[in-house]
Amino acid sequence: MPGQDGVLAGLRDRYFTDALPALADRDPVRAADLARLRYPATLMSADTLPATDAALLTCALGHRLQMTVLDQQAILRAVLTARGLPTG
Repeated sequence: MPGQDGVLAGLRDRYFTDALPALADRDPVRAADLARLRYPATLMSADTLPATDAALLTCALGHRLQMTVLDQQAILRAVLTARGLPTG
């Protein structure tokens, strides 16, 4: 739920450090679905963008999984722009 940023901040980090690398070895379609569903969408803050950028550079993601994370990154950038926050 929105408004629980403090509680969820650690989960954002785990998404990028644990979940995405674990999904890289899964069926590409299922991995992409899980990556989209688990993306820290309620943490639409400037802190989530650098974590997303770093994951795209450092994680060995398959094409479909990488495209899913890129889609989430684009959504995040649009939300940050709409809120008048910096996007990098």
